[in-house]
This record gives sequence, C-alpha cells and structure tokens, in this order.
Amino acid sequence: MKFPRTLSTLPFALLGATCFLSGAIACTSLNYPTEGDSLESEKPSGPPSPPILLDISFGAPEAGAPLDLDPAKIDLGGSQNLSWSDLTKRAREARAQRKFEEVQTSLEQAGIQLQGLPPANAQRRAVFGMRSRLAIDFYSLNRFEESDALANMLFEEAEASPGLGGPALADLAYLIAARRKTTSEKTGIEESRLPLLKIAVDAAQTESPTRLRLRRSRSVSQIATTEGDYDLARRAIDRAIQDAQTLDPANKYQLASLKVSKARIALAQGDLLTAEASAASASRIFESIDSTTPNRSVAESTMARVVSERGDTERARAIIAGVRARFDEPPPLPDYAKRIVLHDSAHIEQALGDDEAARRFFERALKIPPVDSQADIDLIEDLQEELTALDAPAP
Repeated sequence: MKFPRTLSTLPFALLGATCFLSGAIACTSLNYPTEGDSLESEKPSGPPSPPILLDISFGAPEAGAPLDLDPAKIDLGGSQNLSWSDLTKRAREARAQRKFEEVQTSLEQAGIQLQGLPPANAQRRAVFGMRSRLAIDFYSLNRFEESDALANMLFEEAEASPGLGGPALADLAYLIAARRKTTSEKTGIEESRLPLLKIAVDAAQTESPTRLRLRRSRSVSQIATTEGDYDLARRAIDRAIQDAQTLDPANKYQLASLKVSKARIALAQGDLLTAEASAASASRIFESIDSTTPNRSVAESTMARVVSERGDTERARAIIAGVRARFDEPPPLPDYAKRIVLHDSAHIEQALGDDEAARRFFERALKIPPVDSQADIDLIEDLQEELTALDAPAP
C-alpha cells in the first residue's frame, strides 16, 4: 500500500499545539489546525550580539596528542609561530573588531593543527564549533556566498568524521535549510532540505537535551515525513520523545501527542508492532489525563488504522465507528480532525474490500471546508489523488 505523505504529519498539525515558551513548556488549548513550531522562525534578524565567538573558551591540548603540523598544509600568513590556542585567541579578538576574514584565516589554521586528533577531542570540536559560528555570522550579515562555502566545507568534514559536529553545526544546518526553503518558494525550484536536516539531527544527538532540540526534532520529523524519508522521521521523533521524557515528564499531553506521531510513522514503515504499541500508549495517556475529544479521536483513529493493517479489519471498523459517533458530541470535533478520521475510515474500508464505502468516506472528507493550513492542503491533495485512483479502471 502506498502511504500518503500526510500520514504522520497529521498528529503534528493536530496534536502539536503544545506551546513552547522561552525556558518552559506551557500547554493551554488546542488551536486547529497548526503546523507547530517552524524551523524558519529561528533565522537571525541581524548580526549576533554579543559576539558568539567571545563565548567560547578552551583548555590546554591533551597531553601527548599528535598534531598535524605539516607546513605544506598550512597557509601560515605570518602566523608560523602561533599555536592553535593563540590562533583561536586571535580569532576572538578579530571577531570583536568584526574582521571576519582574519577570523576565518586564524580558525582554518587552528583547525589544521588539530585535524590529527580524534573527532571527539574537546579542542578539535571547540575549534570546529567556532568555525560553524563564523558561518552563522556570515549568514547573519547576509554574506550568503561566504556562509554557504564555509558551511559546505564543515558539512563535508562532519560527514567524514562522525562525532565532530555539535550544537553550532546543528544551528548552521537548520539556518541554511530554512533559507533553502525560502529560496525554493521564491524561485519555484524545489530543493530538498533533508540532507541538511539529517546533518542537524546527527550533530545534535550527542548533546544534552534542550527544549530547542525537542522542538526542532519534532519539526524535522514532520518535514521528513512529508518528503517520504520515514527513517529520518523516525529518528527525529524518537529523539523528541526521549527529550520530552527527560525535560518535562509531567507533560503527558505532549508525550502522548508525540507517540501518536511515532505510531503513524511506524505504520508508514510497516512496523506494525511499534505502531500499535505507540498508539495504545498514547490512548492510555490521553484517557488518564481526561484529554479532550479531538486528542482521543486522533489517537483512536490511528489505532484503528494499525489494527486494520494487522488484518483485524472488523475490530478496526468498530473502533473507527466509535470515533465517528463522537463527531458532534460536545466539544465538537474540529473540521480538520474530522477529515483525518474520515481519511482513516476510507483506508479501513479499502482494507475490507468495500470500495464503495471507501469512496463515500473520501467524498465526505473532501466536502469539509478547507482550513488555512499547509497540512490540510496536503491532506486534501492526498484525498483527491486516492479517490481518483479508486475510480480508475483496473489495468
């Protein structure tokens, strides 16, 4: 079965209404629909202040660690006698004076001196992080050509040396991914952000959990699902769930919402055991906190899809019928949530072999007025395509 691109983005749009405020998570009420936190909202509005590089300090090199000091590899530029630590000091001073070319030259030389160390070495990673921050500085100054050139070099280095990246590289990857999206929208030329988002996920995975990483992981999972990269979507949603459990274990609503998303991603991957376990866990959590009807409805609708894929179609039909029976109960189910449930209903009827019933659910879902949301636009497109395919003559 071909899974629609909206299969696992729906819980984000519907259930991802958790409100992330600076330094804390607050959840008030659901606003249907919302596409959650956007990576694009993290773009800098101007040159960083205070200077980012001034926040980085270093210790002494590890004793006995080999250094690559081959002069043929180093553009010394009059700095023959400077150590890597002297070079990073010079870079900080140049950054304070906004002499970014000098910053770049000093950091390149420092990086070359340390390139023989393991990727996890603290000094090597620190200098790499400073170079990543410099690329962000170029970005903030609208010097995109220089930012892109340096970023591409850093991405290649990080790919060749797993473990070298860190928060700064993740920030850089997200920023360039956001600009790539903006450029695509202006030019009409689609360019996938997934390679950059994968770099960002990899770069941030060894760091301590933060609310920013949780928010980004959730967004990456949504984007990856839309583009059909379910493996990346699964990795990102797993990271979001782990961070949510660590950072705010009392926020059961947030955890259940993420688990519904994981269930739908696992379903798209064909991992029915994980899908059912995640959907069941989400339903139990929503019931334990006496969650609102929309939350329970989407969780149960997801479970019905999973049960249907496992072959227990009559049970699936019973579950989804119970969800539809609550459409008009107070509080009424929002239109977008209804479209999700009707979409799932159509798939369950197809699994039962009742194409006529499936057609009625497709048509009923399409009669619901559109909502101002990209997720709803995508869902409507999927519904139209699936209804056309249902009516197409057999080959």
